[in-house]
Amino acid sequence: MERSGAKKYAVTELTTNNTGSMSMKNRKRRSSVLFDKFTERKLSWMKAMEKANTTLQKERQNANEKNSKNKYFGYSKFSKRKMQVALAPSCCDQVLQTSYYVSLTTCSFSAFYFLNFGLLFSFGMGLVTINLYIKTITTGNNFRKDDSAPFQILRMMDEKDRSKMLKKIDVAPAFIMDTKVQEYLIVTNQMLFVASTVGIYVLLFNSPSLTLVGHVAFYGFWVLFLILPRIPVFPIGTGIESDYFYHVTKAFTKMINKDFAIWEMEGSSGKASFDTTNNADVDLENDDSRRHVNFEQAYENFHVLIELVEQYSSCFAGYFFYAEFTLLVATVFLGVGAGDNMFKLVRDGFTLLGIFRVISSSMFFFMYVFICKVVFSAAASITKAISKLKHRTHKLDAVISVIDPSSIDKSKKFYDHVCEGIKLSGFRSMGIIISNSLGAKLGYGALTLLSTIVMVAMKYVEL
Repeated sequence: MERSGAKKYAVTELTTNNTGSMSMKNRKRRSSVLFDKFTERKLSWMKAMEKANTTLQKERQNANEKNSKNKYFGYSKFSKRKMQVALAPSCCDQVLQTSYYVSLTTCSFSAFYFLNFGLLFSFGMGLVTINLYIKTITTGNNFRKDDSAPFQILRMMDEKDRSKMLKKIDVAPAFIMDTKVQEYLIVTNQMLFVASTVGIYVLLFNSPSLTLVGHVAFYGFWVLFLILPRIPVFPIGTGIESDYFYHVTKAFTKMINKDFAIWEMEGSSGKASFDTTNNADVDLENDDSRRHVNFEQAYENFHVLIELVEQYSSCFAGYFFYAEFTLLVATVFLGVGAGDNMFKLVRDGFTLLGIFRVISSSMFFFMYVFICKVVFSAAASITKAISKLKHRTHKLDAVISVIDPSSIDKSKKFYDHVCEGIKLSGFRSMGIIISNSLGAKLGYGALTLLSTIVMVAMKYVEL
């Protein structure tokens, strides 16, 4: 058994020439494996920015292009107009927005208050529309320049990918959906919310508690919140700033993770070696075929990326801090109001009105929980992508130590520089870096608060 085992794993004896040939093949194979991930045909961040600046200059020189940034607001004519009003409104647009959201806030609170949803849930509905208005006033001045970071990011993208992304933004009013499952869930959620709310109105139609003001507020809410934003010619779309932020942020994250490179590999002659990565006939002993990382360009690429992340964050810093804070507060009130309706249903008995109120309030609450989650996750994805640069640079350091030992010192210095540079980089809002760990902490705090409210409510029910 030992002999057979020894024969099975025995190494074949080779002549000196054969050994050298096998060694050369092994080096070729090892080189190919090591370089496959580091010499892919990708644009560097410097070249991508040069491409964006060149495109911008051509757009400015084009006499027929009155406003070069308008083409990056949306895909269709009407979506571009709605997004322009939301992100770069004129004085007339701001007056129209203010009048619209004041009316919507009044109708939203009054409609649900007169339908006996309770003060807490009605106040939450009012906060929802206030949140929609705050989104417009916190992003209004950041998209007036045609060279702002979001537009530059879109210019860097492949034209086909950019068109595909802008078509997603054309949905109005905006609901953030990436998969068919999410689409089905959101549509089902909306249908249950609308059906149960209308059912309550029908049951209370002749009730003395539903006054003329309640009837007017109910119809006004549906016209302002659901019907008008879906009309193409109406210039206001509710919440489309979040849709724009979400899709551009996801595209930016993909660019950091996959599309663009920080370092490039070159031969010793200075010629880029992308085209020889998988060439089996390359002579690895030839100096011109030896790959080296151009660390000077790597530093520049890294800082182009970091600066672009900072500029992008500054464009949405006010939006994320103020608008998403009010979104979170509104969601809390919606959740507490939905819980209050549940306790009333248990306390007062299972009636059709009570069941409809629970369904309506719960569906609206769950929808806004979903919106909070996806918006926060999108912002955190940029921070996560930046933090991954440390791991990717560490891998590069390992590759350099194998295939180019003379550059080990440069590689380690670059690794240390990246580690220091990413500590305070990522999606930042008012000095706070948005990350998944921050989301976990906030989620833990929210669950603690919610459990406290539930226990107090249970005690209230018992009394």
